[in-house]
Amino acid sequence: MKKLVFAVAVGALGLMLKTTAVHAQLDHMLCYKMTDSFKFGTPPPTVDMLAQLQPEFTQSGCTLVKPVEFCVPADKSVTPASANVNPNIVGAPLQNDYICYSVKCPKQVEPASKVATDQFGTHVQKNYRPSTVCVPAVKDPVECGGVGTSATGAAMCNGACPTGDTCQFDRKNKICTCTGQTACTGKPNSAGLCGGPCPAGQVCAPEIVTTTSGTTTKECACQNPPPPLCGMDQTTGTCGGTCPPAEKCSLDAAGQCSCQSPTACGLDATTGVCSGICQLPGQQCHPDATGACTCVTPCGQNPLTGQCGGECTTSTDVCALTSDGCACVPPTNLPCSTVNGTCGGVCPAGETCGTDSTGACNCKPASPCGLNAANQCGGVCPAGTTCTLIQTTSGGLSCGCLNSPAS
Repeated sequence: MKKLVFAVAVGALGLMLKTTAVHAQLDHMLCYKMTDSFKFGTPPPTVDMLAQLQPEFTQSGCTLVKPVEFCVPADKSVTPASANVNPNIVGAPLQNDYICYSVKCPKQVEPASKVATDQFGTHVQKNYRPSTVCVPAVKDPVECGGVGTSATGAAMCNGACPTGDTCQFDRKNKICTCTGQTACTGKPNSAGLCGGPCPAGQVCAPEIVTTTSGTTTKECACQNPPPPLCGMDQTTGTCGGTCPPAEKCSLDAAGQCSCQSPTACGLDATTGVCSGICQLPGQQCHPDATGACTCVTPCGQNPLTGQCGGECTTSTDVCALTSDGCACVPPTNLPCSTVNGTCGGVCPAGETCGTDSTGACNCKPASPCGLNAANQCGGVCPAGTTCTLIQTTSGGLSCGCLNSPAS
């Protein structure tokens, strides 16, 4: 079986004058099948998996069999870009690795069929069966070893070493090995890197030094690390970092964190569109139902619940799941579904949209014409007749299907 291998390039630490912010959502998982020597004792453990946000997927009494996959947080790029039809469907940033175990669960009521939408399109799913349970994991540090070569062809080393040692290239033996640290002084090595112990909170890195003769040179010295540049904080999911004076690190029109002039949300006189800074994470500057520019949470999918929510620019529209993902549409155009927390939408003739035995919104046969608790008539009658209140021969009240009055 072919193995999937990722090459990791470690760039040289240059002069501490500039760094590049990387915008990675890390809301995907890349999973590997692997060989794992771990074995459970007898009897193997059982687990109850509580799907609190989606209770119909809860499983109890599942027996863990063996580890079958190792998963790591990842981001993705898609070729061609047009294949990523719903790029606004994003998840919460991940930090942990995961080990996935195959499981055997007692037969339980199967979750109802679902329509799920991801970045590639909409899926109709059914016959759900539990197969794996994934649990957070941490890896031991990678041992000292080679991680490629620099732009100049010099060998580069990285990895864990005993306290007081550093991972360096041994020119004599042509290998990366742990050696005793020297003071953070002297010239950078051929890869442009410095090494050596520094006080807590500082790093050993090159700096430009001006000599007494007026020439400049690079020397290794202990320095405070540069403050992070404007970028996405993967822990909080918000923008943060340093920007030039009079600018603020905020989401731009492309959904990336960048340094922008702190202009409040409003109408751009040049382009005629709404633009500017919104203070709350996830908000964007858009026209509201009246056409005024305001900070709103646009219609989109909640990554935790999977439900559509947010504001629409037209007051009569609702944010609901469509074949193109969450979108603003007129309520009359929607099939029977959950709209703003209640059941609503279009059903075939003779059926009504309501909650079924699983708690989902579905079309079901309408009740026949009859009298409700409020002594009002309601229900379905044959075409051309209307459910009307009538008096019985005994003097009581009832409902019957009477011919509709001519219009």
